[in-house]
Amino acid sequence: MIRNYIDEDYLSGYIPNLDSLLFTGETNFNKQKVLAEIEVANDFINSNYKGLFIRNDLSLRESGTTLSATTTETISSEDKLTRLRWVVDVKVLTGVDKTLTLYGTNDSGDNYTELNSMTIGTTNVGSIISQTLAVPYTAYKVTATVPSGTLDYSSLMTETGYDTLYALKWGGLIYFQNYKKEDDQYFSKYNEFKKRYDAEFAKFVVNYGDEINEEDTFGSNPRSITMLK
Repeated sequence: MIRNYIDEDYLSGYIPNLDSLLFTGETNFNKQKVLAEIEVANDFINSNYKGLFIRNDLSLRESGTTLSATTTETISSEDKLTRLRWVVDVKVLTGVDKTLTLYGTNDSGDNYTELNSMTIGTTNVGSIISQTLAVPYTAYKVTATVPSGTLDYSSLMTETGYDTLYALKWGGLIYFQNYKKEDDQYFSKYNEFKKRYDAEFAKFVVNYGDEINEEDTFGSNPRSITMLK
Protein backbone atom coordinates (compact mmCIF):
# COMPACT_ATOMS: atom_id res chain seq x y z
CA MET A 1 0.00 0.00 0.00
CA ILE A 2 1.34 3.44 -0.90
CA ARG A 3 2.50 5.23 2.24
CA ASN A 4 4.94 7.96 3.21
CA TYR A 5 7.67 7.08 5.72
CA ILE A 6 9.93 10.16 5.49
CA ASP A 7 10.07 12.89 8.12
CA GLU A 8 11.47 16.41 8.41
CA ASP A 9 14.93 15.10 9.23
CA TYR A 10 14.94 13.27 5.88
CA LEU A 11 13.57 16.35 4.09
CA SER A 12 16.35 18.51 5.53
CA GLY A 13 18.75 16.58 3.32
CA TYR A 14 17.02 18.33 0.40
CA ILE A 15 16.50 21.65 2.21
CA PRO A 16 19.32 22.29 4.74
CA ASN A 17 17.74 25.59 5.90
CA LEU A 18 14.34 23.97 6.36
CA ASP A 19 13.55 25.60 9.73
CA SER A 20 13.96 29.08 8.22
CA LEU A 21 10.96 28.43 5.97
CA LEU A 22 8.51 27.96 8.85
CA PHE A 23 5.58 30.37 8.96
CA THR A 24 5.11 32.48 12.09
CA GLY A 25 3.30 30.45 14.73
CA GLU A 26 4.07 27.10 13.08
CA THR A 27 6.45 24.56 14.64
CA ASN A 28 6.53 21.95 11.86
CA PHE A 29 5.57 21.27 8.24
CA ASN A 30 2.86 18.69 8.91
CA LYS A 31 0.24 20.60 6.92
CA GLN A 32 2.42 20.59 3.83
CA LYS A 33 3.32 16.95 4.45
CA VAL A 34 -0.34 15.89 4.39
CA LEU A 35 -0.92 17.84 1.18
CA ALA A 36 2.13 16.24 -0.41
CA GLU A 37 0.91 12.74 0.50
CA ILE A 38 -2.48 13.46 -1.05
CA GLU A 39 -0.96 14.91 -4.23
CA VAL A 40 1.47 12.02 -4.72
CA ALA A 41 -1.34 9.51 -4.24
CA ASN A 42 -3.52 11.40 -6.72
CA ASP A 43 -0.71 11.44 -9.27
CA PHE A 44 -0.54 7.65 -9.14
CA ILE A 45 -4.32 7.27 -9.23
CA ASN A 46 -4.61 9.63 -12.20
CA SER A 47 -1.97 7.54 -13.98
CA ASN A 48 -4.18 4.42 -13.65
CA TYR A 49 -2.40 2.90 -10.66
CA LYS A 50 -4.22 1.66 -7.57
CA GLY A 51 -2.70 2.86 -4.32
CA LEU A 52 -3.66 -0.33 -2.50
CA PHE A 53 -1.25 -2.39 -4.59
CA ILE A 54 1.79 -0.14 -4.95
CA ARG A 55 4.77 0.23 -2.64
CA ASN A 56 4.72 -3.51 -2.18
CA ASP A 57 6.14 -4.38 1.25
CA LEU A 58 8.25 -7.38 2.25
CA SER A 59 6.91 -8.63 5.59
CA LEU A 60 9.45 -9.45 8.32
CA ARG A 61 6.92 -9.85 11.14
CA GLU A 62 3.16 -9.56 11.53
CA SER A 63 1.82 -8.17 14.80
CA GLY A 64 -0.67 -10.04 16.94
CA THR A 65 1.59 -12.15 19.13
CA THR A 66 3.02 -10.47 22.23
CA LEU A 67 6.61 -11.38 23.09
CA SER A 68 7.93 -11.71 26.63
CA ALA A 69 11.43 -12.98 25.82
CA THR A 70 14.12 -12.34 23.23
CA THR A 71 12.88 -13.72 19.92
CA THR A 72 14.37 -14.08 16.44
CA GLU A 73 11.90 -14.15 13.58
CA THR A 74 12.20 -16.58 10.67
CA ILE A 75 13.95 -15.51 7.50
CA SER A 76 11.83 -13.42 5.15
CA SER A 77 10.86 -14.29 1.61
CA GLU A 78 13.39 -13.37 -1.06
CA ASP A 79 13.53 -9.63 -1.71
CA LYS A 80 13.27 -9.20 -5.49
CA LEU A 81 12.70 -5.43 -5.42
CA THR A 82 15.85 -4.16 -3.63
CA ARG A 83 13.93 -2.63 -0.74
CA LEU A 84 16.15 -0.40 1.39
CA ARG A 85 13.86 1.04 4.08
CA TRP A 86 13.29 -0.95 7.28
CA VAL A 87 9.97 -0.08 8.95
CA VAL A 88 8.74 -0.98 12.44
CA ASP A 89 5.24 -0.35 13.81
CA VAL A 90 5.22 -0.66 17.61
CA LYS A 91 1.89 -2.06 18.84
CA VAL A 92 2.56 -3.01 22.49
CA LEU A 93 5.53 -2.32 24.77
CA THR A 94 5.67 -2.56 28.55
CA GLY A 95 8.60 -2.33 30.94
CA VAL A 96 12.12 -1.36 29.92
CA ASP A 97 13.28 -0.33 26.46
CA LYS A 98 13.68 -3.06 23.87
CA THR A 99 16.16 -3.43 21.00
CA LEU A 100 15.31 -4.56 17.48
CA THR A 101 18.16 -5.73 15.26
CA LEU A 102 17.93 -6.29 11.52
CA TYR A 103 20.06 -8.93 9.79
CA GLY A 104 20.56 -9.61 6.10
CA THR A 105 21.63 -12.72 4.22
CA ASN A 106 22.66 -13.51 0.65
CA ASP A 107 22.91 -17.29 1.00
CA SER A 108 19.47 -18.46 2.15
CA GLY A 109 20.29 -17.94 5.82
CA ASP A 110 23.60 -19.80 6.14
CA ASN A 111 25.30 -16.53 7.10
CA TYR A 112 23.88 -13.25 8.35
CA THR A 113 25.21 -9.70 8.56
CA GLU A 114 23.99 -7.31 11.25
CA LEU A 115 22.68 -4.26 9.42
CA ASN A 116 20.78 -1.87 11.69
CA SER A 117 19.36 -1.68 15.17
CA MET A 118 16.87 0.54 16.96
CA THR A 119 15.98 1.06 20.61
CA ILE A 120 12.27 1.45 21.30
CA GLY A 121 10.41 2.41 24.46
CA THR A 122 6.90 3.08 25.69
CA THR A 123 6.85 6.48 23.92
CA ASN A 124 7.04 4.64 20.60
CA VAL A 125 3.82 2.67 21.10
CA GLY A 126 1.40 3.51 18.33
CA SER A 127 4.09 5.04 16.14
CA ILE A 128 6.08 3.95 13.10
CA ILE A 129 9.87 4.08 13.08
CA SER A 130 12.03 3.50 10.04
CA GLN A 131 15.65 3.47 8.91
CA THR A 132 17.32 3.21 5.51
CA LEU A 133 20.01 0.73 4.52
CA ALA A 134 23.08 1.40 2.43
CA VAL A 135 23.38 -2.12 1.00
CA PRO A 136 20.59 -4.51 -0.09
CA TYR A 137 20.44 -8.21 0.81
CA THR A 138 18.55 -11.17 -0.59
CA ALA A 139 16.51 -11.78 2.59
CA TYR A 140 16.19 -10.44 6.12
CA LYS A 141 15.23 -11.34 9.68
CA VAL A 142 14.70 -9.38 12.89
CA THR A 143 15.67 -10.18 16.46
CA ALA A 144 13.77 -8.50 19.30
CA THR A 145 15.76 -8.28 22.54
CA VAL A 146 13.19 -8.34 25.36
CA PRO A 147 14.99 -8.42 28.74
CA SER A 148 11.72 -7.91 30.61
CA GLY A 149 8.18 -6.70 30.01
CA THR A 150 6.35 -7.34 26.74
CA LEU A 151 6.53 -6.33 23.09
CA ASP A 152 4.39 -6.68 20.00
CA TYR A 153 5.35 -5.09 16.70
CA SER A 154 5.13 -5.49 12.96
CA SER A 155 8.13 -5.05 10.70
CA LEU A 156 8.72 -4.82 6.96
CA MET A 157 11.06 -3.73 4.20
CA THR A 158 9.84 -1.24 1.59
CA GLU A 159 11.08 0.50 -1.54
CA THR A 160 12.84 3.85 -1.20
CA GLY A 161 11.98 5.28 -4.63
CA TYR A 162 8.75 6.61 -3.17
CA ASP A 163 10.75 8.55 -0.56
CA THR A 164 12.22 10.70 -3.32
CA LEU A 165 8.79 11.50 -4.72
CA TYR A 166 7.45 12.49 -1.32
CA ALA A 167 10.50 14.63 -0.53
CA LEU A 168 10.35 16.52 -3.83
CA LYS A 169 6.60 17.08 -3.60
CA TRP A 170 6.76 18.12 0.07
CA GLY A 171 9.71 20.45 -0.49
CA GLY A 172 8.06 21.99 -3.54
CA LEU A 173 4.91 22.77 -1.58
CA ILE A 174 6.93 24.47 1.17
CA TYR A 175 8.72 26.70 -1.33
CA PHE A 176 5.47 27.38 -3.21
CA GLN A 177 3.79 28.64 -0.06
CA ASN A 178 6.78 30.87 0.75
CA TYR A 179 7.19 32.70 -2.54
CA LYS A 180 5.92 36.28 -2.90
CA LYS A 181 6.66 36.97 -6.57
CA GLU A 182 7.70 34.92 -9.56
CA ASP A 183 11.30 36.10 -9.68
CA ASP A 184 12.21 35.54 -6.03
CA GLN A 185 14.44 32.73 -4.73
CA TYR A 186 11.54 30.72 -3.33
CA PHE A 187 9.72 30.60 -6.66
CA SER A 188 12.94 29.45 -8.35
CA LYS A 189 13.32 26.69 -5.77
CA TYR A 190 9.68 25.70 -6.20
CA ASN A 191 10.21 25.35 -9.96
CA GLU A 192 13.37 23.32 -9.36
CA PHE A 193 11.58 20.89 -7.05
CA LYS A 194 8.59 20.66 -9.41
CA LYS A 195 10.79 19.84 -12.42
CA ARG A 196 12.70 17.22 -10.43
CA TYR A 197 9.46 15.68 -9.20
CA ASP A 198 7.94 15.58 -12.68
CA ALA A 199 11.09 13.95 -14.07
CA GLU A 200 11.23 11.41 -11.25
CA PHE A 201 7.56 10.52 -11.61
CA ALA A 202 7.84 10.20 -15.40
CA LYS A 203 10.54 7.53 -15.13
CA PHE A 204 9.13 5.81 -12.04
CA VAL A 205 8.46 2.09 -12.38
CA VAL A 206 5.77 0.62 -10.13
CA ASN A 207 6.33 -2.94 -8.92
CA TYR A 208 3.17 -4.91 -8.29
CA GLY A 209 2.90 -8.07 -6.21
CA ASP A 210 1.59 -11.43 -7.38
CA GLU A 211 -1.91 -10.59 -6.10
CA ILE A 212 -2.41 -8.35 -9.15
CA ASN A 213 -4.71 -9.55 -11.91
CA GLU A 214 -2.81 -9.02 -15.16
CA GLU A 215 -6.09 -8.34 -16.96
CA ASP A 216 -6.78 -5.28 -14.84
CA THR A 217 -6.26 -1.94 -16.57
CA PHE A 218 -3.60 -0.83 -14.12
CA GLY A 219 -1.76 -4.13 -14.48
CA SER A 220 -1.12 -3.36 -18.14
CA ASN A 221 0.35 0.08 -17.48
CA PRO A 222 3.61 0.30 -19.50
CA ARG A 223 5.45 1.64 -16.44
CA SER A 224 4.45 -1.21 -14.14
CA ILE A 225 6.06 -4.57 -13.53
CA THR A 226 4.26 -7.51 -11.94
CA MET A 227 6.60 -9.34 -9.58
CA LEU A 228 6.33 -11.87 -6.80
CA LYS A 229 6.87 -10.68 -3.25
